[in-house]
Amino acid sequence: MPLSGCFEGGSKLNLSTNSESSGGDVNEQRPTPGNGSPNGSGNTGRSPSPAPPNQGGSNTPTTPNECEDETEWNIDELLARIELLEKKKEDWDEIVAEGLENFKIIEPILKKKCYACHDSDRGVPWYGKPFKERNSVYHHYIDGVAALDFSTKFPLSSKGSNNQVALLNGIKNAVLDETMPLKVYTRFYPRRKITPQDKMAVKYWVEPLVEKIEAWEQRYIYDLEDIPLFTVKDCDENQEDQPENPEVDLEAARKKVTRVFSAKCFRCHANGVSKGGFGGMHDLEAMANSKFVDLETPDFSELYMVSESGEMPPSSRDRLTSEEVQTILEWIRAEADTIK
Repeated sequence: MPLSGCFEGGSKLNLSTNSESSGGDVNEQRPTPGNGSPNGSGNTGRSPSPAPPNQGGSNTPTTPNECEDETEWNIDELLARIELLEKKKEDWDEIVAEGLENFKIIEPILKKKCYACHDSDRGVPWYGKPFKERNSVYHHYIDGVAALDFSTKFPLSSKGSNNQVALLNGIKNAVLDETMPLKVYTRFYPRRKITPQDKMAVKYWVEPLVEKIEAWEQRYIYDLEDIPLFTVKDCDENQEDQPENPEVDLEAARKKVTRVFSAKCFRCHANGVSKGGFGGMHDLEAMANSKFVDLETPDFSELYMVSESGEMPPSSRDRLTSEEVQTILEWIRAEADTIK
């Protein structure tokens, strides 16, 4: 029997916490909202469902003035999301298959000009092994593999971020700007310099792939985040509106800024990668309490100022949009509001 046939008439099922259940305790079977957010964070930014009423063995009397809030699940959305989960993997597998197939076209370029510093399967070159502590080749290889590792081909691998759009754009920008391979490397190996043909090949590999991944993320992640699977109805219709909860605003701000940081910053400054001595951007709570964020005067936070000025990210092709810069400022302000 189809899942929709399990629900009696209508698109919404009332799982009221003060109703009697037949054939079992509804409250024991009800999933906890927030544990299945599309981005895997387990935090939707919405208030949790109300706690179940007192059950079996409690002597606490219930006065006539007491009532319980009701939780209504949107069954149509639940069913639609189940279907999307199946389609999500199918569509992603298609993107991966296409990415791997097209990777074969540019692999000779990458193998000749990038693998020496960005392929963990090769290991440190022999001339980078002596005197490791002072050997710049050794440190450049370790940093290079952490930032981008071609050993997995596609999807791309990185210690700093697994955001495929960020990694692909990073490759394209480095090739187009000729910041990679490093000048010190091509000085000894002049035939490994980037050519106009290399730029064209990488550009035609990256851009269609990025477009498809962004469309996939929009459909299966971001479009779903703001669609509530349930609503909580206040049992007291005459109750005045509750004041805004700054912690709820903070969760929403953190979610938005994480999307910006993941696309533009994590590759060099998160998850153990600290280019220029700056890292840990994946830990927003720690970042908010660091010297780079000023909670008393958010507009003077170093993190915000280097973003607003265009100093970071360093590549003009990765420059933050005005909306992304504003998102950073709004996050800092939301962090500040919670301590007032």
